[in-house]
Amino acid sequence: MDIRKTIISLVCIILLLSAPAWSREFSVLILNGATDGMNNEASVLKSFTSVEGHTFTFDEIGVNWQGNTHPVPGSIVLGQAIQDGQVDLMQYDIIWLTWNGPGHDGDYFMEGAEEAMLEFVMQGGCVWISAFDDNYQDQNGDQIGGWMPIDDFPASIMNTSDSDAQITTEGAASGLFDVPNLIDLNSLVLDDNFAGLGSEYIILAERMDNGQPAALLLPYGRGSYVEVCIDARSTFPAAEPLLENGLAYLARLKILTVDVDIKPGSYPNPINLKSKGAIPVAILTDEDFDAADIDPLTVRFGPDEASECNGKGHPEDVDGDGDTDMVLHFRVQESGITADDEEVIITGSTNDGREFMGRDSIRIVGVKAAPSMNPKSTTTWADVKSGY
Repeated sequence: MDIRKTIISLVCIILLLSAPAWSREFSVLILNGATDGMNNEASVLKSFTSVEGHTFTFDEIGVNWQGNTHPVPGSIVLGQAIQDGQVDLMQYDIIWLTWNGPGHDGDYFMEGAEEAMLEFVMQGGCVWISAFDDNYQDQNGDQIGGWMPIDDFPASIMNTSDSDAQITTEGAASGLFDVPNLIDLNSLVLDDNFAGLGSEYIILAERMDNGQPAALLLPYGRGSYVEVCIDARSTFPAAEPLLENGLAYLARLKILTVDVDIKPGSYPNPINLKSKGAIPVAILTDEDFDAADIDPLTVRFGPDEASECNGKGHPEDVDGDGDTDMVLHFRVQESGITADDEEVIITGSTNDGREFMGRDSIRIVGVKAAPSMNPKSTTTWADVKSGY
């Protein structure tokens, strides 16, 4: 095993778990499928405007119109609103389908919105899905509806009730159930669940009554679908921490985390704030990320978001693992790094628009420390500040 690559990876993991999160604003569209008398999910969700350092803004649309079971006041026909240009899904980062958001008691709410939903996820959007009914069909006779890619990844819904559940290995690794809150799945009330899934679906938690998913992830294009089969009628307030975790998890899915090596070949990574030169920074390729996909013109480095000073990246196998990494250069004086900084964050996008971020530790050099307070000295701190 390459010891340098191992050290870099461990440092990145420690920083990601312990350091303050990189801040970004995420816009969320809530599609509410059941009246507030039965479903407090939307109002609870909108209370989480800041999670893990990120800011969340919310728009809410009722999609269960008058004449259906338990309609939401002021609802619209979503598909028609999209076709008329009144709703543009692509202006959002996240779509949150509340309990029975896609359909309820035989009524299907997503007709005409299917292609827009698929395109939203394909282009990098994330969709949260709470439990929904098994007793409706779309216009093609499909049980779930074409807003999910069920032609490519078949699935069905089982009519079930509450059950205990256990977190899978994949679920434990996801952070959905412990960041920022530790979730007791057995305190939640579950409802109808997905079933008949292929290997493309990643199971995050399993029901104890039937072995079917209590929570799942389906990557699709550059985006993802996430489902947890909670029943909003009776699972609150116990499920409130899960909604906060859900926002944090969707934010992580939106922003790919990459391994970064500042000043490759050195550790710790010294930065001289008086330097007029440039800092080399390597973004590493691994099994989940190909650094060749980076658009160098989008990459920003440090608090002042310095751009690549040559306007291009340099491909090189920095960590000696046989694949090609990307080396970029940023001017110290444009980075905004200060004497108090212990790490630097780098952000950017791939050529197909996928956002990423990474961070690495640094050590500031070339800055004189304040004189020590030697007990034998008559120099006071006031003298130091006044330039004694």
